[in-house]
Amino acid sequence: MYGAVRWFAASGANRGVWHDGVASVMRDVIDVGQQVGPVFRRPLPDGDLVTKMTVAARLLNADLGLRVVDTGFDGFDTHSGQPARLAELLTEFDDALKAFFTTLDDRLRSRVTIMTYSEFGRTSWANDSQGTDHGTSNNHFVIGSGVRGGLYGAQPSLTGLQRWDRMGFTVHFRSMYASVLDGWMGGGSSTVLGATYPSLGLFESAPGAGAATSGVPVSVLGDYVGVNPARLYDSRTSNRLLPLGAGTTAEVQALGAGGVPASGVTAVALNVTAVGATGSSSFSVWPAGGTRPDVANVSVPTGFAMGSLVVVAPGAGGRVSITNDLGAAHCVVDVVGYFRTTAANRLQSIAPFRAMDTRNGTGGHTGALGPGGSFDLAVRGVGGVPTSADSVVLNVTAVQPTANGYLTVWPSGQTRPTTSSLNFPAGATVPNLVIAKIGTNGKVGIYNANGGTHVVVDVAGYLSPTAPGRHLSLAPSTLLDTRPDTVDSLKPATSATMPVLGRGGVPTSGVSAVALTIAAKQPTANTFITAWPSGTARPTTASLNPRAGIDVSNLCIVKVGADGAVQLYNQNGTLDLVVDVVGYFTG
Repeated sequence: MYGAVRWFAASGANRGVWHDGVASVMRDVIDVGQQVGPVFRRPLPDGDLVTKMTVAARLLNADLGLRVVDTGFDGFDTHSGQPARLAELLTEFDDALKAFFTTLDDRLRSRVTIMTYSEFGRTSWANDSQGTDHGTSNNHFVIGSGVRGGLYGAQPSLTGLQRWDRMGFTVHFRSMYASVLDGWMGGGSSTVLGATYPSLGLFESAPGAGAATSGVPVSVLGDYVGVNPARLYDSRTSNRLLPLGAGTTAEVQALGAGGVPASGVTAVALNVTAVGATGSSSFSVWPAGGTRPDVANVSVPTGFAMGSLVVVAPGAGGRVSITNDLGAAHCVVDVVGYFRTTAANRLQSIAPFRAMDTRNGTGGHTGALGPGGSFDLAVRGVGGVPTSADSVVLNVTAVQPTANGYLTVWPSGQTRPTTSSLNFPAGATVPNLVIAKIGTNGKVGIYNANGGTHVVVDVAGYLSPTAPGRHLSLAPSTLLDTRPDTVDSLKPATSATMPVLGRGGVPTSGVSAVALTIAAKQPTANTFITAWPSGTARPTTASLNPRAGIDVSNLCIVKVGADGAVQLYNQNGTLDLVVDVVGYFTG
């Protein structure tokens, strides 16, 4: 149908100017409709202005080339019941501002200004219906990161006013327009307004400028350097002060921060955590300035904090983009290491083994780790990890926690960072992949913040200068998705073989391990998932611990079997699996 309508606007119709004009407009409407269609794919909130401001932010996020977005908010012509009505209107205005900035992408926060305007103000005298008449002065707001805060102009005087008199103004409304046009939009106010008006000096900075690319080709292999974990981003504090809305993208400065150098970096290892989500959602993580992949890196449950390790190449300006799919959720990002172009440490995958289990004393600690408790776990020289290892790849699991909390893993002997490696709700079994730098004493520290929890640690590999595996990030690609009707879900006590070599950008040879995001969807029972190299015995470890009815995900670095595949095992119930490859390590 769209094609047929657009055909009417084809050149050479020779049916007159009315035909050609209408046909051209119909074609343009179709084209614009297709451009703005994604803005309306996610649910919109309730409330007149809240909805409008959410749509406005989504239009800006869509990069359609818009410089000005205009919307209206009625109801201020209050000839009666003004005190109660004005409070309601300003509350919705406040809610709409919150919705706008919750929806707006981080990359635009320094490039957007909100200006209010009105056709008239109100008088100072109330009538007999608790209302006022039309006036000639009004209050307005100019809001944005570049605005120089303060009050501009003098408060209107009430001296000598008779009933129904209009208060005088000291700032012409065209001066506000001129100040925004010249101070923010780049000039031209005298042309637009037909005269020159005084500037109010509303702005202390110009709109944010675009940043250069990171400079490292995506095809360059990287060696790993571990760091003491450091917080790069927290939407609850200085970065946003607001959660990420539906479809909203955060931008995290990865290069030149948290011990990561400003150049020569091929990828960063980040622990990305969702906090306080209003509904089930997911986070997608990718290089800033690139195309957002149609896959998720972090499954976001409702209400409680949940995170996952992500290894991603830095993009424009050395930044990483993170998009929340649905609802609203805060985002916290900690860096644990990076891959660089010069020689450092490389991966050696090993058959997973259990290094710690507080339920039976494996690793030297028996009994749950109490609130504020910590334990130094020896990892060098244990279970195939050599004394030359710089970092270890761990699957860390909290079992039967008595309270909502988090674990922190860091190099023993160094100051414990104010970061989290694993977040969990009370009563759940929750794992997360951790790449931990080893302390000079050959140990890693493990700290529990709240309540009591058993801790299980499985070692899946190590990084050392003598290991073979160099890393390459890939654009995420789905290798397995059991949700379509044509693919069987994973039944209890069953396994599936998944070929990885030659798929999703992974070479057909020379690969020792793959980095996989494994997501469990709609599990019918509490269970665990194990990923291991095909052709070898299934280890007694877990890669993922889904709970009934809750979608979860985890990053897994899995050694590739001799047949170029990995195995996936489900213990209980039935569930769907989605597996995306996000990188690989050379052999």
